Amino acid sequence: MNNNRHYHLGQRQQGVSLLIALIFLLVITVLAIANMREVSLESRITGNMIEQKQLLNVAEASVRDGERRTVQRGPQEPTSTCEGIAAGTLCLLDKEPTYAIDATNKQVYSPDDNTKLYGDATWYAQIAPGGELQGESENPEYGNMLLGIGVFRYEVNGMASNNGLNSAVRSTVALNSKGRIEND
Repeated sequence: MNNNRHYHLGQRQQGVSLLIALIFLLVITVLAIANMREVSLESRITGNMIEQKQLLNVAEASVRDGERRTVQRGPQEPTSTCEGIAAGTLCLLDKEPTYAIDATNKQVYSPDDNTKLYGDATWYAQIAPGGELQGESENPEYGNMLLGIGVFRYEVNGMASNNGLNSAVRSTVALNSKGRIEND
Protein backbone atom coordinates (compact mmCIF):
# COMPACT_ATOMS: atom_id res chain seq x y z
CA MET A 1 0.00 0.00 0.00
CA ASN A 2 2.84 2.32 0.73
CA ASN A 3 4.17 1.81 -2.81
CA ASN A 4 0.93 3.03 -4.43
CA ARG A 5 1.05 6.39 -2.69
CA HIS A 6 4.56 7.00 -3.85
CA TYR A 7 3.56 6.17 -7.40
CA HIS A 8 0.66 8.71 -7.44
CA LEU A 9 2.85 11.50 -6.02
CA GLY A 10 5.36 11.09 -8.92
CA GLN A 11 2.66 11.45 -11.55
CA ARG A 12 1.59 14.86 -10.17
CA GLN A 13 5.16 16.15 -10.30
CA GLN A 14 5.49 15.29 -13.98
CA GLY A 15 2.66 17.74 -14.80
CA VAL A 16 4.32 20.55 -12.85
CA SER A 17 7.58 19.95 -14.72
CA LEU A 18 5.78 20.33 -18.00
CA LEU A 19 4.19 23.60 -16.84
CA ILE A 20 7.58 25.03 -15.75
CA ALA A 21 9.15 23.98 -19.07
CA LEU A 22 6.34 25.74 -20.99
CA ILE A 23 6.82 28.93 -18.95
CA PHE A 24 10.57 28.90 -19.68
CA LEU A 25 9.85 28.34 -23.38
CA LEU A 26 7.43 31.29 -23.36
CA VAL A 27 10.01 33.56 -21.69
CA ILE A 28 12.71 32.56 -24.18
CA THR A 29 10.32 33.18 -27.10
CA VAL A 30 9.42 36.66 -25.82
CA LEU A 31 13.12 37.53 -25.42
CA ALA A 32 13.89 36.28 -28.95
CA ILE A 33 11.05 38.35 -30.46
CA ALA A 34 12.19 41.47 -28.59
CA ASN A 35 15.74 40.92 -29.84
CA MET A 36 14.54 40.53 -33.46
CA ARG A 37 12.60 43.82 -33.23
CA GLU A 38 15.69 45.59 -31.91
CA VAL A 39 17.86 44.20 -34.73
CA SER A 40 15.24 45.27 -37.28
CA LEU A 41 15.17 48.80 -35.85
CA GLU A 42 18.96 49.03 -35.90
CA SER A 43 19.00 47.85 -39.52
CA ARG A 44 16.57 50.59 -40.53
CA ILE A 45 18.58 53.23 -38.67
CA THR A 46 21.78 52.06 -40.36
CA GLY A 47 20.08 52.09 -43.77
CA ASN A 48 18.88 55.67 -43.24
CA MET A 49 22.35 56.76 -42.15
CA ILE A 50 23.88 55.22 -45.28
CA GLU A 51 21.28 56.93 -47.48
CA GLN A 52 21.90 60.32 -45.81
CA LYS A 53 25.67 59.96 -46.29
CA GLN A 54 25.17 59.07 -49.95
CA LEU A 55 22.94 62.13 -50.41
CA LEU A 56 25.51 64.32 -48.66
CA ASN A 57 28.14 63.03 -51.09
CA VAL A 58 25.87 63.84 -54.04
CA ALA A 59 25.24 67.36 -52.70
CA GLU A 60 29.00 67.78 -52.23
CA ALA A 61 29.57 66.70 -55.84
CA SER A 62 27.05 69.27 -57.07
CA VAL A 63 28.78 72.01 -55.03
CA ARG A 64 32.14 71.03 -56.54
CA ASP A 65 30.58 71.20 -60.01
CA GLY A 66 29.27 74.69 -59.24
CA GLU A 67 32.66 75.78 -57.89
CA ARG A 68 34.41 74.44 -60.97
CA ARG A 69 32.02 76.23 -63.31
CA THR A 70 32.39 79.45 -61.28
CA VAL A 71 36.17 79.31 -61.51
CA GLN A 72 36.07 78.50 -65.23
CA ARG A 73 33.85 81.50 -66.00
CA GLY A 74 35.50 83.96 -63.60
CA PRO A 75 33.80 87.15 -62.39
CA GLN A 76 30.62 87.91 -64.31
CA GLU A 77 27.28 89.65 -64.09
CA PRO A 78 24.53 87.73 -62.30
CA THR A 79 21.10 86.97 -63.74
CA SER A 80 17.66 86.92 -62.13
CA THR A 81 16.85 83.29 -62.96
CA CYS A 82 18.51 80.04 -63.99
CA GLU A 83 15.75 79.13 -66.46
CA GLY A 84 17.01 78.39 -69.94
CA ILE A 85 20.66 78.17 -68.93
CA ALA A 86 22.35 75.27 -70.67
CA ALA A 87 23.77 72.41 -68.64
CA GLY A 88 27.45 72.83 -67.93
CA THR A 89 27.35 76.62 -67.68
CA LEU A 90 27.26 78.89 -64.65
CA CYS A 91 24.00 79.91 -63.03
CA LEU A 92 24.87 83.02 -60.99
CA LEU A 93 21.81 84.50 -59.33
CA ASP A 94 21.33 88.18 -58.56
CA LYS A 95 19.49 88.07 -55.24
CA GLU A 96 19.93 89.02 -51.63
CA PRO A 97 21.88 86.26 -49.83
CA THR A 98 19.84 84.48 -47.15
CA TYR A 99 20.49 81.64 -44.78
CA ALA A 100 17.85 79.38 -46.34
CA ILE A 101 18.75 77.58 -49.53
CA ASP A 102 16.52 78.54 -52.45
CA ALA A 103 15.50 75.44 -54.37
CA THR A 104 13.46 77.29 -57.01
CA ASN A 105 16.31 78.63 -59.16
CA LYS A 106 18.84 75.90 -59.66
CA GLN A 107 20.91 74.15 -62.25
CA VAL A 108 21.19 70.39 -62.75
CA TYR A 109 24.52 68.83 -61.88
CA SER A 110 26.25 68.07 -65.18
CA PRO A 111 29.59 66.31 -64.89
CA ASP A 112 31.91 66.16 -67.87
CA ASP A 113 32.09 62.37 -67.64
CA ASN A 114 29.33 59.75 -67.40
CA THR A 115 29.11 59.80 -63.62
CA LYS A 116 25.98 58.17 -62.24
CA LEU A 117 24.71 59.68 -59.01
CA TYR A 118 22.57 58.37 -56.20
CA GLY A 119 19.65 60.79 -56.44
CA ASP A 120 19.03 64.12 -58.12
CA ALA A 121 21.72 66.80 -57.77
CA THR A 122 21.27 70.51 -58.40
CA TRP A 123 23.20 73.67 -57.54
CA TYR A 124 23.19 77.43 -57.89
CA ALA A 125 25.65 80.23 -57.20
CA GLN A 126 25.04 83.74 -55.98
CA ILE A 127 27.13 86.69 -54.98
CA ALA A 128 28.24 86.31 -51.37
CA PRO A 129 28.67 89.30 -49.08
CA GLY A 130 32.25 90.55 -49.04
CA GLY A 131 31.89 92.97 -46.19
CA GLU A 132 30.21 95.77 -48.14
CA LEU A 133 26.50 96.51 -48.11
CA GLN A 134 25.85 95.03 -51.53
CA GLY A 135 28.46 92.29 -51.25
CA GLU A 136 29.50 92.63 -54.89
CA SER A 137 33.22 93.08 -54.35
CA GLU A 138 35.70 93.64 -51.56
CA ASN A 139 36.84 96.80 -53.35
CA PRO A 140 33.49 98.10 -54.57
CA GLU A 141 34.50 101.05 -56.74
CA TYR A 142 32.00 101.75 -59.45
CA GLY A 143 32.48 99.48 -62.46
CA ASN A 144 34.86 96.97 -60.88
CA MET A 145 32.37 94.15 -61.30
CA LEU A 146 32.12 94.80 -65.04
CA LEU A 147 35.88 95.20 -65.37
CA GLY A 148 36.62 92.09 -63.30
CA ILE A 149 38.82 94.03 -60.89
CA GLY A 150 38.96 93.10 -57.21
CA VAL A 151 38.06 90.08 -55.15
CA PHE A 152 34.66 88.58 -55.78
CA ARG A 153 33.06 86.04 -53.45
CA TYR A 154 30.48 83.60 -54.69
CA GLU A 155 28.32 81.34 -52.59
CA VAL A 156 27.71 77.93 -54.20
CA ASN A 157 24.81 75.86 -52.87
CA GLY A 158 24.39 72.19 -53.76
CA MET A 159 21.28 70.12 -53.14
CA ALA A 160 20.54 66.42 -53.45
CA SER A 161 17.29 64.50 -53.11
CA ASN A 162 16.22 60.88 -53.35
CA ASN A 163 13.24 58.92 -51.97
CA GLY A 164 11.86 61.95 -50.16
CA LEU A 165 15.15 62.69 -48.37
CA ASN A 166 17.06 65.92 -48.97
CA SER A 167 20.58 67.10 -48.26
CA ALA A 168 22.31 70.42 -48.91
CA VAL A 169 25.86 71.78 -48.80
CA ARG A 170 27.06 75.39 -49.02
CA SER A 171 30.51 76.65 -49.97
CA THR A 172 32.15 79.91 -50.98
CA VAL A 173 34.64 80.65 -53.71
CA ALA A 174 36.73 83.83 -53.87
CA LEU A 175 37.96 84.96 -57.28
CA ASN A 176 40.12 87.78 -58.48
CA SER A 177 40.43 88.80 -62.10
CA LYS A 178 42.90 85.94 -62.70
CA GLY A 179 40.80 83.16 -61.19
CA ARG A 180 40.40 81.34 -57.90
CA ILE A 181 42.27 82.66 -54.88
CA GLU A 182 40.68 80.72 -52.02
CA ASN A 183 38.07 78.14 -51.16
CA ASP A 184 36.27 78.10 -47.78
